[in-house]
Amino acid sequence: MSYAATVLARNAEGWSAHDVDLDDADDIDAVVDVIGSVDDSAKIAVLFVEEEDEYLAIVRVDEDGADPRVFLSDGHAVDNFALAALLLDGIDEEPAESDDEDEPAGHDSEPAGDASLLAVLGTSDRTLIGLCNREGVLPSDVVVAVAENAGFLEELEALRTV
Repeated sequence: MSYAATVLARNAEGWSAHDVDLDDADDIDAVVDVIGSVDDSAKIAVLFVEEEDEYLAIVRVDEDGADPRVFLSDGHAVDNFALAALLLDGIDEEPAESDDEDEPAGHDSEPAGDASLLAVLGTSDRTLIGLCNREGVLPSDVVVAVAENAGFLEELEALRTV
């Protein structure tokens, strides 16, 4: 599996960035456990997953114990990448039915999940979807834009240059 998974966690002292391994995660609860393990004092933690420059998945976990909020830049990724399917599991995104009986059912290429999950961090749902739909914009470009809006670009860049 060729992916990059990074958690940005904010506690009382500020933001910290951590690369994480999701290879052993078999459901969204296991992913939430991985996110929570990077900083147990985090008020908010955001996981960014980029796989083969094909899609970006974002999972937000808050300290209040609410269900994780998940966004996927391309719903079609669920049909081609097991990690994308695992992350979007439980969001009730049903595959699109095809009128062509020779064509299998699948998800469309529109973003899926909760596009407003980063609004409190400075990136509105409209902005996030616009970034994801913009021609020539890679998942890593979206992460940088979100990081800049949220104020953790420095921590993210420090992690990526190590």
